[in-house]
Amino acid sequence: MYIACGNNDGNYFKFDEASLSTYYAERQGTAFMFECMKRLLNGERGRITIRVDDRPDVCTLEEEFCKFLRDRMPNARILVHLDEYREMCAVVGKESTDFRRGAMMALATVQGVDLSVVATDAKPPLDEFKNQLTSITTRGVPVPH
Repeated sequence: MYIACGNNDGNYFKFDEASLSTYYAERQGTAFMFECMKRLLNGERGRITIRVDDRPDVCTLEEEFCKFLRDRMPNARILVHLDEYREMCAVVGKESTDFRRGAMMALATVQGVDLSVVATDAKPPLDEFKNQLTSITTRGVPVPH
């Protein structure tokens, strides 16, 4: 599954940054990613801006999302390519980092679904997930010129 967050010929997902919460940005990232996946699986295309609650209930969202995936794709092995991941929330600062961490962790920790994530960006990887005890690993990959 391909989730573009920028420069994909007009087909990409963006977060409505006006609703970014200082205290709940990571939860909002989780809610954003679950909503992206649902909309992608429902066939939505175009420039899609997603607004989520200021204080989403992540446990309920994860349960609903897992059920959605199991119902739609039972026994599937899912590979998600999250392209231009920094563009999903382009606000500069800690909130943006928290938001992206929440979005990626949402997919990396989904229970009961065989799901893997590859996140790419044209810029070198950030150290924003360094020192996190997670299953997220960032590595720069040289691009031939």
